[in-house]
Amino acid sequence: MKASTTKGGKRVERLLSWTGKQGKASRLLIDEYPLILLPSLAAAIGLTEAIILQQIHYWVSSQNAQERDGYRWVFNSYPSWQKQFPFLSERQIALAIQRMEKKGLLISANYNSLAIDRTKWYRVNYESPILGAIP
Repeated sequence: MKASTTKGGKRVERLLSWTGKQGKASRLLIDEYPLILLPSLAAAIGLTEAIILQQIHYWVSSQNAQERDGYRWVFNSYPSWQKQFPFLSERQIALAIQRMEKKGLLISANYNSLAIDRTKWYRVNYESPILGAIP
């Protein structure tokens, strides 16, 4: 399949190739680790919040999570989160996290050993009524 677009006054043509009998798209469509989320989650809490919450869920479910007070936590600074979400600004990430904390979707804490370290630790509040109400 051939697709063309106009960019900077020049006609740019791309060739989108299809491989295999299953009709799977080539590496041109997904060439890096994808972010996956359910549309129902995005509709319920907002797209930015859904992206971040899904990624936090992924990390607390991984072997990289830290156990504290009977829960699995992940920690990151806003600049570090921004590296995972290069399409969001640090401010967008901070505001989305604050909104999720206020709604009770996300719980944050500080388990850092140094008092000057303000890196926040996060866990998903799986008991949240909002998450329970999503079909």
